[in-house]
Formats: sequence, C-alpha cells, structure tokens
Amino acid sequence: MFRGMIMGMMMMVGGVYAADSMAGADARPIVNWDVAAARSIDAAHFVRDEFARLVAQVHLSPSEPARPAVASGY
Repeated sequence: MFRGMIMGMMMMVGGVYAADSMAGADARPIVNWDVAAARSIDAAHFVRDEFARLVAQVHLSPSEPARPAVASGY
C-alpha cells in the first residue's frame, strides 16, 4: 500500500510537470516550480536537522541495562 501511495504521488507530480512543460508560452503553469524546489529543500533540511537532534538526544541520555521480562503466569 505504501509503495502504491509513493507511485501515485510520483505519477501526479510527473503528470503535472509534463503538462506544464507542454503548455504554450502564454499559458499559466499549474505549479510554480521554483517555489516547489525551494520548499522541498527546506523540508529535507528540516528532516535532517530533526533526525540529528534526536540522535544527539539519544547519545546524551543515560542508558539503562535491559530488564528481564516478567513471567505472566500463563
């Protein structure tokens, strides 16, 4: 299901890009591709920074030894 969602998004973006590229010079584009590129770069930086913050937080937290599982009595 997840692969289908990714493929659907890729097909949608590809179709819109194809429609914008084939439109005439006087036609208004569906997507402002400069803004879309800038937003995608900002989103990638945000994800990278948050991941680095989480990894640093995990490395700084004191680690406890794993506790044995409690027998349930079944």
